[in-house]
Amino acid sequence: MRIRDFGKVRDNLWHLGREESGIYVLQGLEHSMIINGGMSCILPDILRQMKIFNIDEGRIDKLLILHAHFDHVGTGPVLDAYEKALHDVIEGDHMFFWRQDGIELCWSYLTPILDYFETCEDRAEQLLPYASGSWDPDTAELIMKFHKS
Repeated sequence: MRIRDFGKVRDNLWHLGREESGIYVLQGLEHSMIINGGMSCILPDILRQMKIFNIDEGRIDKLLILHAHFDHVGTGPVLDAYEKALHDVIEGDHMFFWRQDGIELCWSYLTPILDYFETCEDRAEQLLPYASGSWDPDTAELIMKFHKS
């Protein structure tokens, strides 16, 4: 069902924007959210309609994007990498942060390999050419056996 009229759809649900690109505002008891993000070019219309319909934009603290092309999310904040990292820390999102035990495990695999290549004086022994499309140089298995012992 496509709603073409702007205004109240039902209790706590508003349709705003333009016919070609609209958004919904869902109002909760204390917070509200924008559903669909909309395009940045309709932001003036949305703000005007919020005033007309007496929707408090200060209560909007969530954004649900259903169609995520960059030009469709222009009404939402665009964070640079540093801002995104800070936001993740504040929100407790650990997806892009490693725990200490994970880092130590990675180093436990990498350190013997790095040590081997740092102590190897024969440059030809360090470079292990192999044919394009093959899995690896034949000597790679020998190196792995050496490090397992």
